[in-house]
Amino acid sequence: MSTSFALHCFEEKEKLVQCLVRGTAINTEKKTSDKGITKNKFRNSNSDEVNQVVHDNFKDKYIIDTYSENGYEHIRLYSGEDKYLYIILRESTFQEQLEKKEDTNLSIHYLYAYAYMNRWLAKSSPIPTGQLAFFDGGIVSHKELLIQQKVKEVIKDLDVQVTQLITYDVVRGKVVSVKARVLHPEITLPSIFEEDLSQYIVTYDNEDETVGFTVEPQYEELSNEMQNQILGDLLKFKTKQKDQEQ
Repeated sequence: MSTSFALHCFEEKEKLVQCLVRGTAINTEKKTSDKGITKNKFRNSNSDEVNQVVHDNFKDKYIIDTYSENGYEHIRLYSGEDKYLYIILRESTFQEQLEKKEDTNLSIHYLYAYAYMNRWLAKSSPIPTGQLAFFDGGIVSHKELLIQQKVKEVIKDLDVQVTQLITYDVVRGKVVSVKARVLHPEITLPSIFEEDLSQYIVTYDNEDETVGFTVEPQYEELSNEMQNQILGDLLKFKTKQKDQEQ
C-alpha cells in the first residue's frame, strides 16, 4: 500500500496538475477562437478538455472511467495496486455541496458516496461495516440509508480502500489552485487529509507543447517525506483497527 494519499510520487502530482492546466488552456483557446455571437456549448465549463488530457496521460497506469449524474460526467482514476480511487472535480462543485442546506428528503449527492468509503479512516465510523439497517442498536437515519444506496450506485462492485477528491479552481481561463482531499464521511467536517498541489501549477503555452510538463516545481522534500510518514502511520493504525473490528 502506498504511504501517500495524493497519487504516488512528486512526478505524478506534477503531471496531474499540468494536465489540468493544459486542458483548461485548450478550452480557453477554443472559446477565444469561436467567433459565434453566443457560446452556450461551453456552459462555463472546461471539464471535457481537462478530462481528455488526464485520460491520455494516465490511462497506461490507472483504470479510468466516468460517472454521470444529472447530465454531467466527471472522471475517476482507479489504482488496482493500492485500491485508491481519485475523483477529479471543479472546486466550485465541491463548495456548492458544503454550502448546501441540509435536506434529507432530497437525493444524496455522489460526493457523500465517495466520502463514505473513507469512514474507517475517521475517528469514529458513522455506520459500522456490514450493518445496513441498524446503528448502535437503533435504526439509522433516513440520510444514512440514502447514502448507502448512493454508494451502490456510484461505487458498485469496485474494491475501494480510500477515495481522494482532486479539485481545481479556474479564474479567467487559468487554473489558480489545485487541492487533494481525503473527505470525512460527513463532508462538511474538516477533511481527514488535505494537500495543496498549487505549487505544481506552471503556465502552459500552446506554441511550445513541452511547457507545463518540464518545469520543475519548488517543494520541500523533507516536509513531504515527513508528511508521507505520518500518513503511512495513520493508514497502518487504521488498517489494524479495522481488522480488529471485523
